[in-house]
Amino acid sequence: MPFLGMLWCKVSSSGAGEVDGLSEDRIRALEREVLDLREALDASREREQRYRSVFDSMIEGFGLAEILLDDQGRPCDYRFLEVNEAFGQLVGVPPKVANGKTVRELIPSIEAYWIETYGKVVRTGEPVRFENYAVALDKWFEVTAYRTGPGRFAHLFVDVTKRKQAEQASRENEQRLRLVTDSLPVLISYLDAGERYQFNNAAYGKWFGLAPEEVKGRTLKEVVGERAYETLKPYVQKVLAGDTVRFDMVVPYRRGGTHEIEAVYVPHIGTSGEVLGFYALVQDVSELSKHKKEKAALRVSEERLALAQKVAGIGSFDWEVPEGQVVWTEGLERLYGLEPGEYRGTYEDWLRRIHPDDQAAAEDSVRRALEQRQEWRTEFRILRKDGAVRWVYALGSPIFDESRQLVRFLGINLDISEHKQAEEALRRANAELQQFAHVTSHDLRAPLRAVSNLSKSLEEDLGPRLSDENRYHLHLIRKRSQAMEAFIRALLAYAEAGGQTVQVETVDSKQLIASVLATYEKPREFQVHIDEGMPRLITDPVKLQQVFANLIGNAIKYHDRPDGRVHVSVRELDEQYEFSVADDGPGIPPEYQERIFRMFERAPGRTECEGSGIGLAVVKKLVESVGGDIELQSEPGRGSTVRFTWPKVIELESD
Repeated sequence: MPFLGMLWCKVSSSGAGEVDGLSEDRIRALEREVLDLREALDASREREQRYRSVFDSMIEGFGLAEILLDDQGRPCDYRFLEVNEAFGQLVGVPPKVANGKTVRELIPSIEAYWIETYGKVVRTGEPVRFENYAVALDKWFEVTAYRTGPGRFAHLFVDVTKRKQAEQASRENEQRLRLVTDSLPVLISYLDAGERYQFNNAAYGKWFGLAPEEVKGRTLKEVVGERAYETLKPYVQKVLAGDTVRFDMVVPYRRGGTHEIEAVYVPHIGTSGEVLGFYALVQDVSELSKHKKEKAALRVSEERLALAQKVAGIGSFDWEVPEGQVVWTEGLERLYGLEPGEYRGTYEDWLRRIHPDDQAAAEDSVRRALEQRQEWRTEFRILRKDGAVRWVYALGSPIFDESRQLVRFLGINLDISEHKQAEEALRRANAELQQFAHVTSHDLRAPLRAVSNLSKSLEEDLGPRLSDENRYHLHLIRKRSQAMEAFIRALLAYAEAGGQTVQVETVDSKQLIASVLATYEKPREFQVHIDEGMPRLITDPVKLQQVFANLIGNAIKYHDRPDGRVHVSVRELDEQYEFSVADDGPGIPPEYQERIFRMFERAPGRTECEGSGIGLAVVKKLVESVGGDIELQSEPGRGSTVRFTWPKVIELESD
């Protein structure tokens, strides 16, 4: 504000009359005007000082600026007209330096977002309030901006970086908690005092078919149903009164059916003593008998203790990737055979503790998880300092900030050595069984072939001397020997089904099915339709061909009409395909629909057809060996449909 300079004069006179042509009254009037003006100036200075005091004492940054336009009339910069001291502290530029300068002069790397946003405020006259991250200053700001006049705007802003960091820490804590709770086969949740879900683990999806985000915000009654809610209501009322509740009972849930449960409700009590909500842990014990329940009660207590240890961080790690610092819990150090505090806290120290044969694969799995921003799942061996080798299952998740920058990597390690030993024992047992089946089939088939050949030789040597009855008996001997040999081959096929995958390649399923059809003779009127769009898979072609050969062969062989139809179709799932083989044949009665997947079981009316009764058992074993499922849907007189799932990608198994 400009200040007026003034020359003060003392005017005197010798009595009444005039001074320099001015009357005494006029002189006194001028003196009064001068005094009034001086008082007004003093008041103006005082107001300016008060304004400046308030302006400079604000904790919020404040700036008055004007928008600058380019040749096309678009906002390209803005000039600061006046800023306060807080502005200088927040931005790092003193007001004396900032005033009169443009933002691009002060902060050359300023993001275009700021200029565009303020330009819109000046153009439309509509005030805005927003939060944004300033990369050049490495700070988050909450900003309010409004137009003050043509081409001008004012903006008020505060630093909210600490709040944003706290929000990020809260999200990381929630992810860490969810990583633990989602791996448990029990219902874990938190409900507020209004009985609305604020947190729930992934087990709710298995029980009720609801994703975690579908449950959050709903009331207990909406999720479990009215009947179940009335059953649980007394315990809910008790925990909301501040008591910890333990109970077991049968609950008729609206979704997921009736479950016998064991539950614990723990109140969440605030600092003032009020109940803010409650934590719920629910376990399904439906399948336990009374005697087993007594034993399970002890086991559940032990599992709860184990759960408490897991929540405390046993067997977990926290890797701050940018800093290269890795924190292990004592449980993880125990797993690796280390004393507490012995781990050096670096990625390299972890890597060197992995078995040399597994180091490259483990490191590659971490790299892929970070690059593809996906969950980390892998298995590897570790070499402990006492020389022991242990198998470890690792699960982790990369964490990113608001700008999608990797900040940390959280995860857990589990010792799966016993599981691996059991897998190896099973593999050896299967190999021994297959070897036994090969040897046995050879030892059995050799005499059968000898019997068949001998009967044929007798028939040729004796020729016309044979009676019709003797010729029939020799023919019957050969036929039954051949049937027995086919039966032995079927047993061998069952023993080998589901064995180790040693060949994986890209397979066109339509071409594979066509090659299967080419091996069957069928009536001219009989039709087999294969849908368009059959997929390509990375799989074991031998196993998949065996499945289709058995299913399509059965559909043709056991059909009751020469003009029958078979329809092969597919439906894509997340990581699998669901194939269907449907026919319009005689169908299978309900009481036989589960039995036909067992060894030597055949549906009624099919005994007159040749077959071992093992084919569908082989199919079931093959499908389950690759992690698939199989089911039959049939109605007598209306045909049958067999559906099975098959992975899109099968990995080659190693010895």
